[in-house]
Amino acid sequence: MTTMRSEIPIPSGGRRARLPPAIVTSAGLLLTLTGAAAAGGPCSEPGSRLDVAPSYVLQADRPGAFLGSNVSAAGDVDGDGLADLLVAAPSFENGEESEGAIFLFLGTEARGRVAPSWVLEGGRPGAFLLWASAAGDVNGDGFDDVIVGDPFWSVGLEERGRAMLFPGSPDGPALEPAWTIEGDRARRHLGGRVGGAGDVNRDGLADVVVSGSGVVLVFLGSSAGLATAPAWSVQGELPSDSGRGPAFLDVNGDGFDDLLVAVFGDAFSQVVSLYRGYPLGLRPRSHADLRLPAEGGNFGIAFDPTQDVDGDGAPEIVVGLIGRLDVPHGSPCCPPEPVLLFEAGGRGLREPGSLIHQTRFHGDLVALGIGGAGDVNGDGFGDLMVAEHAVDPNAGGIPPIRVLLFAGSAGGVATAPAAVLRGDQPLDGFGEAAAAAGDFDGDGCDDVVVGAPRHDGAQVDEGAAFVFRGGAFAGPAPGSGARGRASRR
Repeated sequence: MTTMRSEIPIPSGGRRARLPPAIVTSAGLLLTLTGAAAAGGPCSEPGSRLDVAPSYVLQADRPGAFLGSNVSAAGDVDGDGLADLLVAAPSFENGEESEGAIFLFLGTEARGRVAPSWVLEGGRPGAFLLWASAAGDVNGDGFDDVIVGDPFWSVGLEERGRAMLFPGSPDGPALEPAWTIEGDRARRHLGGRVGGAGDVNRDGLADVVVSGSGVVLVFLGSSAGLATAPAWSVQGELPSDSGRGPAFLDVNGDGFDDLLVAVFGDAFSQVVSLYRGYPLGLRPRSHADLRLPAEGGNFGIAFDPTQDVDGDGAPEIVVGLIGRLDVPHGSPCCPPEPVLLFEAGGRGLREPGSLIHQTRFHGDLVALGIGGAGDVNGDGFGDLMVAEHAVDPNAGGIPPIRVLLFAGSAGGVATAPAAVLRGDQPLDGFGEAAAAAGDFDGDGCDDVVVGAPRHDGAQVDEGAAFVFRGGAFAGPAPGSGARGRASRR
């Protein structure tokens, strides 16, 4: 039996890589980014408003690709001053079953149809490529780099995992990795989370963090690229999904970025431990711990550093307790969980944290998306976003997810959301992945990207990612907001 594969050409300049080996082809993908008409010029102009309907919609046109399962800012990989985006489709197939793919879209001021400029395919069955992130400029060449995790890599040891760095350039990321680190044992799943680590040793070059099952590693940047050996590591005491939380910010204002990582406390707590940056990297022992309650079955925390939300010069970190184990399957909702904001300063994070929001979750769904949204309305203060289930006590079934945006100000973060973002299809997973996108379209305001991995377009479960253009908030929108509409091709 002959297997037929269609090759769809993409515009010149679009590039593809496969793992392994790296094979460059002229083949294209059924992927386009559809831009809505611009609503005016720079976001600071009078009348500019945050778009609660998406300005860009990315769809896969491949059944079961689950595009939008992960979304992330890529930094500025081609050095044009515009933020770029990474979008993952873990079940994408182009010759191999469930190989997955990572797509990079270069920022653009144009509207219309834009193809991905770089595609990394898994290249083997069951790769499920999902994790990719901005690494920052690790070698000081002026181009941000991309780091990709491949946690099911099994050469030599079963599911040892690996992480790879693809340097940026005027043409976008390289087609082959310049740096690779592999797991040290079977089922290490190294690369289960990857990301930029700020600049922990204050040498002006970006560092990266790679985590796997029970391990977090930090590698320092240099003019020659990333070091081959980690400058810092912690092992053995971490939750299996601790990689969701490693975060970097300069807690005490000394110019060295510090690491915050989740560790197990006791049966009644989760702990965020602080490791200080210094000229050699990160200090080997935690400097301060933030202990959070785990009453009623909470089994994890999610946290993310934010842009300065109140303009006092000190960064903040938003923290939320996630999930409950004591709620029967199918329960309509469960007790509310707090979303807290802690301000950095002095020895660590100042306590107590201020309560921003109480969010509810469907009983058998445990994911919580929280994080900094960047400066969405261009007022100089960082904003926050929280993804939650929009629980309706009168409705049956699993409730949809909505993304709430909270505005920063000189008085802190408002407790009522300034905007509510929603998908247009029930149960399409809108909000399961969301991230600050940076200024993707160059209008001066940061944008937000939201994934909907089970969104149906021309194909069932092809998935989608939605980019919402920044702009002034219309005002508090507690529980209300215009409904986002996904455009169809």
